[in-house]
Amino acid sequence: MSNFLNAMLVAVAVGALVFAVGAQTRPSSKAANSVKIGFIDVGSAISADQFYFGMLMAGNEINANATILQDVTLTFPRIRMQSATTRPAAVYDSVASLCDSGQYRAFLCRTNSATAQAIALICPTIPTYPLFYRSQMPITPNILTMIAMFRYFGWMKTGIVFSASGVYPEANTVSKQLFPAYGIQVLTSIKIPDYDATISTLHSLSETG
Repeated sequence: MSNFLNAMLVAVAVGALVFAVGAQTRPSSKAANSVKIGFIDVGSAISADQFYFGMLMAGNEINANATILQDVTLTFPRIRMQSATTRPAAVYDSVASLCDSGQYRAFLCRTNSATAQAIALICPTIPTYPLFYRSQMPITPNILTMIAMFRYFGWMKTGIVFSASGVYPEANTVSKQLFPAYGIQVLTSIKIPDYDATISTLHSLSETG
């Protein structure tokens, strides 16, 4: 889950860019300025959840450290939005409203999505930062990073749903070893079958009558 590591880097970079002022001219109160960075969430991808909670974790650590951005409190509102590909009018209205509010200093979203492109066109004065979804760590460091996030937020129980193909069976085995070793209970582990076009078509036909 390298998204978490990227989240920390982006959070620090955004803060530094937004408030690049000499330390001697800045107040020492974290409450002096609140910087709102909108997280644009299109759909319900698991990777989006990972990145969002990674950003919260990184932001909380920065906000708790008086030596980093000493006059800034970072917040990351999660903004759920429809796809610009299927609902362009709704996305235009939502983005225009966000821009006009004057509350946001930056947006985080997938730059290869139609929604991200729409944001850049509708709201060019507010920078849009990319999420690096294509980077991937080896299985064990990935899971250890996920465990660190679980422990940080106090999530002490989990369940695993994994695919029967690729690296997922190995990831399931490693997860069932590592999560309990760090005090997190694995309640269930369920293997789902690979996608079968015939079964999917029959299921769709049965639902439509």
